[in-house]
Amino acid sequence: VYGNATEQIHIAAQNDRFTLEDSEITGSLNSLQTGNAAVLLAGTEASIVGNQISHAYTGIFSSGHQMTVSRNLVTDINDTGIAHLAWADTGSVFEDNRVLNAFTGIHIGNGGGSNPAFVGNNSAISNRGDGFWASGNVVMTGNESRNNRQAGIRLHGGLAENNVVSHNQDGIVVGSFTHSAVARGNRIYGNAK
Repeated sequence: VYGNATEQIHIAAQNDRFTLEDSEITGSLNSLQTGNAAVLLAGTEASIVGNQISHAYTGIFSSGHQMTVSRNLVTDINDTGIAHLAWADTGSVFEDNRVLNAFTGIHIGNGGGSNPAFVGNNSAISNRGDGFWASGNVVMTGNESRNNRQAGIRLHGGLAENNVVSHNQDGIVVGSFTHSAVARGNRIYGNAK
């Protein structure tokens, strides 16, 4: 899928249980503008699995509940490689993805969710901002974040456990004025601060 004016694939709300699998999605010149995503999802229980996504403003942007985003390679993105911003999510899963050369690698926000969003076994490498940014009810475990220009992991709420964070500007930045967070059992080395 390539060369469309804005989003390459847009699945609106009420289109539940959509699956996008084993596809190559490349943005166009217009999709590099602010707000355009290669894959834009608002439905519930969607699965985005095994895709190669590149050259867009945002790689994957989802706002639905119970999403499964796994085994995707996301590269050369102007803003965020994988973004999920949902209110009261009920347990989305983001695992085994690899994001390279975006601004923020993976940004997961789950405000008010009864079940945490799970972020596991992903890699965020050589991004221009943060490798991972989690806010709200998010559990991050088994991820690798390295060679990012800002924080390896920025955690505003939730839990970061058993991650490997190396050679970033900051290792793990925990908490904010409004959100507490827990980081434990992580391997952190070679960061500038």
